[in-house]
Amino acid sequence: MSELAIKLINEAYEKRSSFLDLGNCGLREIPKEILKLKDFLERLNLSHRVYKRGNEKRSGSNIFTDNESSILLLKELTCLVSLNLNRAGIGNAGAAYLSQIATLTSLDIGYNDIKEKGAFEIGKLSSLSYLDISYNFIGEKGAFEIGKLSRLTSLDISRNAIGEKGAIEIGKLSGLTFLNISNNDIGEKGAFEIGKLSGLTSLDISDNEIGDNGAKYISQLSALVSLKIRDNEIGDIGAEYISQISTLKSLDISGNEIKEKGAEYISHLLDLNTLDLHNNKIGDKGTEYLSHLRNLTFLNLGNNVIGNYGAEYISKLTSLNSLSLSDNAIEDQGAEWISCLNSLTSLALSRNFISDKGAECISRLPLLSRLYLSNNNITKIPLFISRHLKLLQLSKNQIETLTLEFIKNTSLSIEVKTMGPLSQKVFLYGNPIKNVPREVLESGRDSILEYLEGKLRPLNECKLIFVGDGAVGKTSLMKRLVNDHFNEQEGTTHGINKIAWKEIKNELGARVKVNCWDFGGQHIQHSLHQFFFTERVVYVLVLNPRNDEKAGYWLDQIDKLGPNSQILIVYNWKDKEDTQADFLRNFRELKKTYKYLPEPIVLSCRTGEGMNDFKTALKNVVLANEGLKTKYPEPWFNIKEKLETRIPIEKHYVKYDQYEAWCAEEDYNDPEQQRNLLRILDSVGSIVFFDKPVLNELQVLNPEWISTGAYAILTADITRQKKGHLKWEDLRAIFASEKEIFSDKNIRIKYDEPQFKFILQLMLDYWLCQENPLVKHEYLIPVAFGEKPDKVYDIDGGRHYRLKFSSPFEMLIIHRFIAKNILNIVSDDYWNSGIYFKHASSSTFAMVDTNQYSQVIDCWIKGENIRGMWEVIRNDFREIFNMYHNFPVDEEVEYIDKGQTVFLKYDEMLKALSNGVAVIPYDTRTGLKDIDVLRILELFEAPNQNLKIMEKEQIKVEVNPQITINPQFTNNPVVTNTQTITEPVNKQPPAQAKSYDLHAENKKVKQWKNKAVITGAISAVFTALLVVIGIKKWLLGANAWKALEQYEGVKWIGAILALIWNGFIVKSLYDRFYDPSKEKAFREALRK
Repeated sequence: MSELAIKLINEAYEKRSSFLDLGNCGLREIPKEILKLKDFLERLNLSHRVYKRGNEKRSGSNIFTDNESSILLLKELTCLVSLNLNRAGIGNAGAAYLSQIATLTSLDIGYNDIKEKGAFEIGKLSSLSYLDISYNFIGEKGAFEIGKLSRLTSLDISRNAIGEKGAIEIGKLSGLTFLNISNNDIGEKGAFEIGKLSGLTSLDISDNEIGDNGAKYISQLSALVSLKIRDNEIGDIGAEYISQISTLKSLDISGNEIKEKGAEYISHLLDLNTLDLHNNKIGDKGTEYLSHLRNLTFLNLGNNVIGNYGAEYISKLTSLNSLSLSDNAIEDQGAEWISCLNSLTSLALSRNFISDKGAECISRLPLLSRLYLSNNNITKIPLFISRHLKLLQLSKNQIETLTLEFIKNTSLSIEVKTMGPLSQKVFLYGNPIKNVPREVLESGRDSILEYLEGKLRPLNECKLIFVGDGAVGKTSLMKRLVNDHFNEQEGTTHGINKIAWKEIKNELGARVKVNCWDFGGQHIQHSLHQFFFTERVVYVLVLNPRNDEKAGYWLDQIDKLGPNSQILIVYNWKDKEDTQADFLRNFRELKKTYKYLPEPIVLSCRTGEGMNDFKTALKNVVLANEGLKTKYPEPWFNIKEKLETRIPIEKHYVKYDQYEAWCAEEDYNDPEQQRNLLRILDSVGSIVFFDKPVLNELQVLNPEWISTGAYAILTADITRQKKGHLKWEDLRAIFASEKEIFSDKNIRIKYDEPQFKFILQLMLDYWLCQENPLVKHEYLIPVAFGEKPDKVYDIDGGRHYRLKFSSPFEMLIIHRFIAKNILNIVSDDYWNSGIYFKHASSSTFAMVDTNQYSQVIDCWIKGENIRGMWEVIRNDFREIFNMYHNFPVDEEVEYIDKGQTVFLKYDEMLKALSNGVAVIPYDTRTGLKDIDVLRILELFEAPNQNLKIMEKEQIKVEVNPQITINPQFTNNPVVTNTQTITEPVNKQPPAQAKSYDLHAENKKVKQWKNKAVITGAISAVFTALLVVIGIKKWLLGANAWKALEQYEGVKWIGAILALIWNGFIVKSLYDRFYDPSKEKAFREALRK
């Protein structure tokens, strides 16, 4: 039970407070102590949000899964009328308990996955006037139950897939004044039903594909004050309908198809004070119309191609407080116009073409508190910064120098690792800053100031990691390096050895401490490398001269988890005959891929031969490490000493608040700088720091303690025997005995229950294990699972996707994927290399599987929502891939044409589309003809995504949303509409919209290519004929041929002319068949 929660309950009791905020207290059940508030508590927050934040720290979401019955305690709070359980994991079981709290008039249960069964229970709360049931997948049947709550005045039912039938039920709630029904696929028929709710003053109907007709129905809501209708395929006609709602004061119509005519209609809404039109195409002419809206205080016109002229029109809106004009091709001239808006407090001009001059003008705005100028052409930070400024976004510019004057004149923190979105910072991520080292930049403003003032000293410490397969001699090499000792009986490392090497001195004579880490090489242990691999350190890859086939795997691990690091390769021989192996040829092959590798070192840990060469090479590499030269402020060294001396092996860890107290002793109080110090100490191997809130705030750890505990779980006999199925008593058994640490066998660690619970939580956070959804209090460790069950899974007739990558990480990736998705299994359908599971809100199933060393993960999907399931799987994998540095992946889908089965790549289809190619006549890689690019892309993502790509590239073709594809995609799609997928659809009058006949265009492109083929054929025949005539001496008389033979130059002139002509023909063929840019240019010419 959370101590903080008990404390807050006691405080509420003392004050007899009617409101209690237990948000984000890490609760797993409702505290019984809450019953002392039953006579006066009216409003209770148990969500992930915190509304009444004090000085206390809150670091864990409330999740009531498995303890839903504790919700029944709330039934005894007789005065309770308002309850917030957003993101509390209550499910439909928790909803059943909630339905018994009859006193509720206000309820927030968003993001709880209650589905239609839970909605049935919530429908019993007849007194509700406010309900947030968003993101719960209740479907149309669930909407039917919610439609019974006749007293509702405010409803958020967004992201629930209720469809048009569900919209009919919601349309019956005539008392509603507020409604959010976004992301529900209600279409224009659903919009017709919502248009009957005449009492609405606020409506969000975004992302529902209602189109212009839907906008017409919504325009009947004459009492609307606020309307969000973004991403709905609305054009100028729809904008005209919306302009008839004269009561509107706030309008979000972004992400539609509105052009300058639509902007003119919107300009009739003279009472608007908030307008969001980003991601449309109004152009500079549209801004001229909008400049009449003189009451606007908020305006977002991002990505509308308004340019400098549009910026000039916007400068007339002098009442604006907040303005966003990102992605609009605005230059310094446009920035100067915007600098006239002296009332602005927030301004976004990212992704434009603004340079130093424009930035200087903008920075003079006197009231600015937030300024976004990322992705421009700025080379120096503006000198004139408003004293009100709380955020300055300058990421991804060309700034090379941080000046002492700027650092002194700003109190904002400096952030170089991310792009935001927190305030109180200057964001400089992605700038080529050269005058301050990266480590100092990451250490915060004070360190940068001290560096520029010359008040810092170097740390003289770095991290050295030994990696390689098991039993290759990593531990022996490390001990030979540090102690000049070799143990013939050295056992296998089951975790991490960590000792220090202190022989090196730098050029000033100062001793350098090298923290040496030796990783266990057994494959089951590789999943934990992400805890300890860091970038910009030194790696020593130890290989067996007779068997170095896994070298590429280890180099990939370093490249993906520890980029920008230095690497030494060592071949450790045990017998002299090992040196005769042909390992250097293998190394040359490696070097073709990893060009930065230095020459390998051949040595023997057993005899000590080659160790001097190794030490010399290692010394040079260590002293060249850039981090070694970085200087830090004096308080760091004092805090570092406390961390190292006050967290010995026996202490294991320190709570974060204790670390903060030590920082306070050194007057080092900036929270971000405190965290930066820990990041640096983690990177040099002094401590382990997890920069995320984990159980009990145990974030600063002794590395031996965490590695010993984590590896104990993975390598335990009981884990192997039970194939990764561990109950709590199994964990108690694993940690019943003391554990030897690997760097000193004399020190043993005893883990108590809260400590190994922390280690388990850490593994949960990194998707290395998961709670079993079918068995309570059981944990699943995918890396230890058994073989695939001997059963047949129903995937025949489904669609086959696959992910293909160059790195041999398929097992590491699939284990994380299994852990992420095991909550969606319906039975014990998971194994060491795969999983079979169900889509959260539809009868769709997927089997995801791989084979070790295949570098491929296969996904078979079958059911009613194949693409939706693929998008879930794809997003999960992308989240996992993002853990690695530079991890390219090919996403492919199976394509069957005339009995031939091939896999088509998403990136290739996307590239073809961006080049204006909607049908590929011939694919040289697969040999297929007439591949419909749009149809293939629809297998990967929704048509509206393809539309955005086509609009960006000015490809005026509309994807027909009525297309359905056979589950096993063939070249014969099932079409439920008479129009084909590539047929242009003109929804607007000819005067307002231009469309292209893509079939006619493709025919002309084909003719254009065929002309080149015919010309080439004629040229080849004609050239051959001329050669034959020359050989046979036809056509001309014998005397003429004899005369020609006297002039040798004639032959060369003929040959050169023939070569030039045929070269022109070959170039023409290449351009038309193999250069997509030429086809794109030809298509653009046709359209013009």
